[in-house]
Amino acid sequence: MGFVWATRHPHTPNVHSVVEQRLGVSNEAYVGHPPTGRKVMPEQVLREETRAWVDYVGWFLVGLVLLPVFGLGLVFLLGAWLDRLGRKYTVTSERVISRHGIISRKVNEIEIKNIQDVNLQQGILQRLVRTGTVGFSSAGRSGVEVMFEGVANPGQLKDLVREQVRSVK
Repeated sequence: MGFVWATRHPHTPNVHSVVEQRLGVSNEAYVGHPPTGRKVMPEQVLREETRAWVDYVGWFLVGLVLLPVFGLGLVFLLGAWLDRLGRKYTVTSERVISRHGIISRKVNEIEIKNIQDVNLQQGILQRLVRTGTVGFSSAGRSGVEVMFEGVANPGQLKDLVREQVRSVK
């Protein structure tokens, strides 16, 4: 069955709504046109993170100590603020994405269906303040491909991604 796609005239019914009625679905369930009869769920953001402030304690201490020395400490304080501002970690229903940088940008991502391993690293101080580093790797490459550094509640993040991997496979 072929479909004729036309712009909607004010006095004629919407072609898309006629097709949707025949197929028994709504346009919200589709990505792209024409509809194929297959429902595609939109990608949902499950969690967005940035590096936790407590992970910058060293930067802050050095900055405060060097503050009286010609304002040199401001460089460390500003550096910590810019570093945190330039990091964004996102887990969606389909991908794990790590973005770094303000002026120059580095983006790493892995599709959930390709994730083979999820690693959690925490030192003693990170365990005390409940932060850590979570790494994701796939079978396609060796080592960790995407890393979320200094995130709060890393165990919950690891469990969330594991649940998504299980639901996709």
